[in-house]
Amino acid sequence: MKKTVASIAAAMILTPMILQAGGIGVYIPYSMGHKTTGTMYSTLGTSDYDLDETLKDKAGIGLAFTSNLGKEDMFAYTLGLEYTTPQYDNSSPSVLSDSATKIGIINTFGFGVYGNEIIKLWIGPRINLGYETYDSNGYSRAGMEIGIAPATGINVNLPGNVSITFDLDYKFAWQGGSAGGQSSAIDSFDAYTSSPTGMTARLGVMYRFGEEDLY
Repeated sequence: MKKTVASIAAAMILTPMILQAGGIGVYIPYSMGHKTTGTMYSTLGTSDYDLDETLKDKAGIGLAFTSNLGKEDMFAYTLGLEYTTPQYDNSSPSVLSDSATKIGIINTFGFGVYGNEIIKLWIGPRINLGYETYDSNGYSRAGMEIGIAPATGINVNLPGNVSITFDLDYKFAWQGGSAGGQSSAIDSFDAYTSSPTGMTARLGVMYRFGEEDLY
């Protein structure tokens, strides 16, 4: 039943985009300088722990649908679905030594600032939604993330309905959920909140369709 509902929801989101002009393709998100600060909360409330995490620069994989790659229209909405495995480089507590698993939904609202028949430059806000899990060395956590990021990018439109896309953003986010592990001999963690920040670059290859009215 859950799979059926998820399939219907995905179809409702993607079908209107596929039926109109736009593009579809794959991209590589590459995170740089990501950090997280926050708090792990203990069951008894007496052994809370401050989070201070630095993540390694790392790549993932994504699938993107966009409403406008090269048309003269000023506005373009892009939906990205991406999978990443954030890896902790330096963290407190030190048990965070392995990779997490994260699924993200990236909503980009781009406004063109310059364009011709080959390139299109845009700027705009980006809203990120995500779900991250981590389980290693007796410590676990699972939580939702919501964030906002200023973004800017360029689309390069090549012959044969192919476009190369590149963009940069810097996100400010909130994440929170459940946590597990010992905070003391008689206490354990049961929840956490954090504030992730950092820059991400995304490089993609897109197939354009329905965009005969290029500049």
